[in-house]
Amino acid sequence: MDKPIDKLLYEIGMALLSTLTSKEGLAATRLVIAELHDHPELAKLYYKDGTQCMVDLLAQFLEQQHKRGKLIIKDPESASACFFALLKGKYYIRMLLDVPPAPSPQEKTQHVKETVQNYLTLYGKK
Repeated sequence: MDKPIDKLLYEIGMALLSTLTSKEGLAATRLVIAELHDHPELAKLYYKDGTQCMVDLLAQFLEQQHKRGKLIIKDPESASACFFALLKGKYYIRMLLDVPPAPSPQEKTQHVKETVQNYLTLYGKK
């Protein structure tokens, strides 16, 4: 079955936001930040094998969707980074800093839906 691009982006967005804002994900990021000055190689490795890997995988997906005519993507890596920025924008820093209140599951769902709508405004077929 060939899912619509908005559904695919929504599923990806929910998975990414869940990973980024999980207790384990936030704790790992906090630890890396805390150890940054004493262990800069840890931060580079964490970024390379974590964030950069996710950005690269998403860029590959976006490039495929461009080739299939579902999106207009000139620079897949930039478009991938944009999706991450939109996705992280509303809650990520607040959750990373443990500033209450944490978003409810419904708020996260709504945020991902809005992210996908905004992203399709930028990169969707006109």
